[in-house]
Amino acid sequence: MIDRSKFIEVIKKNLKVILILFWNYLLKITKSICAYCRNNLDSLQKIWLFFYRLTLILTLPLLVIILIYRLLRGKEDPLRIFERFGFVSRNIKKSKIADAQLIWINAVSVGEANTALVLAEELLKFSDKCQILITTTTVTSAQVIAKKILNYQDKIIHQFLPLDVDFLVKKFLNFWQPRAIIFIESDIWPNFITTARARAINVFLVNARISQKSLKSWKKIKKLGFNIFDYFSLIIAQSQEEQTKMQSLTSKHVLFCGNLKAQLNNSSNIPSDILEQLKNQINNRPIWLCASTHRGEEQIIINIHKQLLKDFPDLLTIIVLRHPNRIKEVQDLASNLKYATRSLNQVIDQQTSLYLVDTLNELAIFYNIAGFAFIAGSLFDIGGHNPFEAIKQNCAVISGEGVANFAEIYHELVDKKSAIIVKNKTELYLTVKDFLSGKKIAQDYAKKASKILIQNQGVSERIVLKIAEIIPLSNK
Repeated sequence: MIDRSKFIEVIKKNLKVILILFWNYLLKITKSICAYCRNNLDSLQKIWLFFYRLTLILTLPLLVIILIYRLLRGKEDPLRIFERFGFVSRNIKKSKIADAQLIWINAVSVGEANTALVLAEELLKFSDKCQILITTTTVTSAQVIAKKILNYQDKIIHQFLPLDVDFLVKKFLNFWQPRAIIFIESDIWPNFITTARARAINVFLVNARISQKSLKSWKKIKKLGFNIFDYFSLIIAQSQEEQTKMQSLTSKHVLFCGNLKAQLNNSSNIPSDILEQLKNQINNRPIWLCASTHRGEEQIIINIHKQLLKDFPDLLTIIVLRHPNRIKEVQDLASNLKYATRSLNQVIDQQTSLYLVDTLNELAIFYNIAGFAFIAGSLFDIGGHNPFEAIKQNCAVISGEGVANFAEIYHELVDKKSAIIVKNKTELYLTVKDFLSGKKIAQDYAKKASKILIQNQGVSERIVLKIAEIIPLSNK
């Protein structure tokens, strides 16, 4: 753990040197700006790119401070922080990637990282000469990826995404020299995209989605003369609604092949010994699973749990945190109840009222155990989370209304009576009570949802075939 007081003391002692270095840095940047303006600004697109790059270069010291702050809060990996500046992990050797057809896939956090792995597996099936680089931006996603790529023997490599600063971008691309770049969902980095295209590297936006707020912003920028979406070689949307939105941003044809998130890992990857151990501990008690919870939602869940105990005194509520580092905060909320914590290997006994899950990559296990689940990140305006993993485990889905990131999916599920959307905490309480009492049959909802899931199979193959039309993938 980094000692904050010592770190601050070092900064204070070297403040004069830091300021001098910063001043020299600004002088060099000013000279570079003058030279660039004289030679390059001959179009509106280039002017936009120039000011974007200039802004990031000038604010680089601030970005460094932000990264240090994140490091102190445990949101960056201290052993890999230099990857954020384009440096490569010590265990990566150039010789390992020299002869490979390297394809770089960028994802933001855990959900997108799982989607990236699905696509990576399909690419490797298509061509065993491929090597995949997956970049993410969060420590949690890095931990998830690290566990899942162990069996691939350097076929899949993970790195943290560097800052989108011009010279860091070039440093990163110079080392990896990808044959193609695939951005997952909504992660748009103009320097990476435009620099890659200038080097004749094809860039794809896959399983694309965009929020209404971002859509309005990009439309305004487009009117002012800059359109980053025209730089993509191909855009494949995750739904027909997203296809329409993305099409309004580019002159290129946007495709729809289905939603990649419907192809997450299935039950065959669930360790049977862990599953049986948990089932034995639960011992046929009624369960309410709350998946991927965020700050503010746990308090509501605990309050509803207390209400439900009046009718179901042996109820076990399982809370799976979206961000495990918040466990102490949730433990404090549950202090007046008997709870067990997953990471501490605490056993569920008959007196355990709450089971707090603060581990990674185990959500499928709990979906498999539960008959129904409330998928959180939806009681507030967070955007919701992917329902497909629950459906794959024959688990009925309840969600709040804040599902902007999965709006079309939930609309279809609700329309076909295969999921339930609740408007508030009162409706959530009543819905959970109906499932626990048997008034609503979880399996009926799960079976209907499975039919929708089947429609999305084969998405990864269709996407890879579309990519292969632009960059031929072969085993030769």
